[in-house]
Amino acid sequence: MADQTQQPPSGKVDQFVESTEKDQQPKKGQVGDVEFERINKADLEAVPVIVQALDNQWLPRSLLEQAQKKGQVTREIDKELRKAVRAEYIRSLINGQQLIINRAFLYN
Repeated sequence: MADQTQQPPSGKVDQFVESTEKDQQPKKGQVGDVEFERINKADLEAVPVIVQALDNQWLPRSLLEQAQKKGQVTREIDKELRKAVRAEYIRSLINGQQLIINRAFLYN
């Protein structure tokens, strides 16, 4: 009788080994004085919320039009952007169990 142990799909051995090594990393990570928890796809809830407003390159259409007309993001536009981002963040906290945030947004 053939051995029925589970084998990775042929041609994908490296990916299989790599993913199991990543799964064994410690959950807590630290960069400088910032501590964070590493998660894998399996750690996500059924429907995580990806907050597009928490992307450092996002502008709502109304503010984008104003920035295009003025040729730059002015202080007034930036102030309105911060209000819009905060509102979207709070909305996502209310409506979702788990948020995914672009790490570039956190650093910028």
